[in-house]
Amino acid sequence: MKGNHCTTPATRNGLVALVALNLVFVHLTGAVDRAWLALLFVATLGAPWTGRMRASRIWCAAWNLGVIATFAALVRDAVASGPRMLLEDGMTLAAFCQVHLLYVLRDDQRSDLLFFNSFLITVVTSFFCQDLAFSLVFAVWAVAFVTTLALAHDGGSRPAWSMLREGTARAFTILAATGLVFAFWPRDFRRPGLVDDTFLLGNLDEVAQVGFAEKIDLRRSSHVTVSERVVLRAKLTAGRADDVPSHWRGTTLDAWDGRTWMTLPSGGRTPHVEREWRRTAAGRWVADDAPADTVVRVQAEDTGLRRVFAPLETIRLTVTSPNDADSVVPRPDGSFVRLPIGEQSPAWELAIRSGPAPHDDVDERMLKRWLHIDRDDPRVVPPAALALVDEIGRTLRGAAEPDRIAQRTRDLLASRFHYLAPGNQGAAGSLDEFLSGRAPAHCEFFATALAVLLRLQGVPCRVATGYLANEWSDDRRSMVVRESDAHAWVEVFDASRGWYSLDATPPRDDRDRGAGTWIEELTTALEDAWTAVTTFDAQRRRALLDALLASPGKIVAGSLRHPLATIAIFIAVTGLAVLRRRRLGHRAIRDYERCLVRLRIARRPDETPRELLARVSREGRIAAQRLERLTVATQHHEAARFAISIATRPDAPALRSVTEATRC
Repeated sequence: MKGNHCTTPATRNGLVALVALNLVFVHLTGAVDRAWLALLFVATLGAPWTGRMRASRIWCAAWNLGVIATFAALVRDAVASGPRMLLEDGMTLAAFCQVHLLYVLRDDQRSDLLFFNSFLITVVTSFFCQDLAFSLVFAVWAVAFVTTLALAHDGGSRPAWSMLREGTARAFTILAATGLVFAFWPRDFRRPGLVDDTFLLGNLDEVAQVGFAEKIDLRRSSHVTVSERVVLRAKLTAGRADDVPSHWRGTTLDAWDGRTWMTLPSGGRTPHVEREWRRTAAGRWVADDAPADTVVRVQAEDTGLRRVFAPLETIRLTVTSPNDADSVVPRPDGSFVRLPIGEQSPAWELAIRSGPAPHDDVDERMLKRWLHIDRDDPRVVPPAALALVDEIGRTLRGAAEPDRIAQRTRDLLASRFHYLAPGNQGAAGSLDEFLSGRAPAHCEFFATALAVLLRLQGVPCRVATGYLANEWSDDRRSMVVRESDAHAWVEVFDASRGWYSLDATPPRDDRDRGAGTWIEELTTALEDAWTAVTTFDAQRRRALLDALLASPGKIVAGSLRHPLATIAIFIAVTGLAVLRRRRLGHRAIRDYERCLVRLRIARRPDETPRELLARVSREGRIAAQRLERLTVATQHHEAARFAISIATRPDAPALRSVTEATRC
C-alpha cells in the first residue's frame, strides 16, 4: 500500500465519508443487525481522532486480531446456521473490514484497497436494493468517491474545496451520461439477470420483494424490499368509487401443508360452486347478464403481466388491448391468466355487480376441496389454532351460521393480533409462533390463520392473493395500484351469497396515501419519478424518441401561435445570460477580496491592486506559492473590473477555475 502519495487530512475525511456511505448501503439491504451497524458508525466517525494510534504496531496488531476473530465468528455462525445466514455474515464482514482499513491506514500509505472495497460494497448492495433511497445515497457516494479519489491522487497540492467542486461536477456528468445511455439503451429491471436465485444458492429467500405472488411461503425472509412501482392504473367510467371493491384478486390458493399455500389441479370445472365464464366475443367474457352500475377501465404498466387482476364481484370482462383479445382466458377459480404477446401493456374493462350471487344447487362434494385440513398434523394445525377454535365456539354458544362463524373469527384475529410489515425484525416465522402471540406478522399470516380456523370450524374457504386497491385521486375518478399494495386475504363460500372476500389483517394508516404532509407528497412524487425510471422499457423509449423528434415542430408552431410569449421568453433568456456574464465578473472581484482576507493583507485607500501586489512582493511577507496565487487573482480582478487582458507570467500557476483564487 505504500506509494508516493500520502493520506492528507482532506483525503482522510473523504475516506470517512465513503465508509459511512458504505454502512448506509449495508443498512439499506437490511442484512445486518442495527446494533452492529450502530457500533460501526460510531467507530467510523471516531476514526479521525485516532491518528496518533495508527503509528503504533500494538494498535495495528490489535485491529488485525479483531478482524481475524470477527471473521472466525462469522464463519462459525455460517457453519452453524447454514447458507441462509450467508448474506448477513458477508455484509457484516465487509462493513467491518472497511472500518478496519480506516483505522490502520497510516498517513504514508496509499488507500487503494479501501477504494476498491468501497466500490465492491456498492456494487454488491445494488443487487439487493433498487429503490429510491439507494439511488439517492448512490448519487452522494459517487461525488464522495470521485472527489476523494482525486484528493488521494493529488496529494494535497490543490485546495480541497476546489477538488470537491470539480468532483461534484464530474460525478454528475458521469451520472447524466449514464442516464442518457439508459434512456436510449433501456434495461428491463424485472427480467432475470446474472444474479438470480440459482446464483444465490438455489432456494434462499433472504432477499424478497413485496409484490403479487402465485404461492405463499411463510418462511421468514431476512430482507424484504418494498417498491412503490405502479402496477395498474384504473379509471372509473360509470358508477361510484365507493362501489369498487378494494380486493383485486390475481389467483386463489386452496392447499395448505403447514408452510406454503398452493393451487392443486382442479380436475375440471366445478359448475355449482364456481361461476361459469362465457365468451361472447373476441376478448369479451361474461359471467352474469345482470346489469352492472360500476364500470372500470384498467391499464397495466407491465408488458409481461401474466394475470388480469379484477375484483371477485366482476361479472363482465372485456380486453381492450388488441393483441390480448385471444390471450386472456379464465381459470377454474374465476380468475384470469394472460399469455404476454408483443410489447404492448395489457388493458381491460370491468363491469362489477352489486349484491350477492347465490348458488341454488350446490354439490356438497365440491366443497371438500375448501374444507380439507389435516388437524392431526401439528405443523399444519398448531395447538394454538385448536385453542382459538375452542374459544370461538364458547363465545358463539352452540350452533351458528357459517357467516356468523366467519365474522367472529375474523374479528378475533383482527383485534387480538398485531400487524408487522414484511422484512421487519421480530416478525413471526411460523403460524404457531404467530397464533401463540409471540410475534406479529404480515397479511399472509392473517390470511393463513383465518383460512385454517375457518376450515377447522367447517366453513369452506380459500386464500386469495392480489392487490388492495384504494389509492384514489382527489376527484375519486382514477386510481393507482402499486407493488407495495400486494395483499393476501380469504374468500369464503356461502350458499346464499356465493363467494365473498373476508380480510382479517388490521387496517394500516399508511394505506391511504390520498392525503398527507408536503414531505409525504414529495416522497411519493420522487418515488413515482424513480418508478418511471425503473420501468423504462422499449415502449416508453419509442415514446420518448417520438416526443424528441416532434419537439422542434411543436416549438415552431407554438411560437407562431403565441408571438408575444415567444418574444418575452427570448428577452428573459437573453437577460439571464447577460446577468450571468456580469455575475462572473463580480465573482472575480469578490474572490480577490476574499483572497486578501485569507492572506491578512489590507489594501490602502489610494492603492491599486497592481500596486498592492508590488508592495507585498517587495516586503516578502507571504510564501512564494501564495504570492503566485495572489498574482493570478489580481489579474482576474483587473480583467473583470477594468477589462484588462490577462497576461499570466510563464512561471505563474494556471488556475482551473476563477474561484480557485479564493484559496490563497
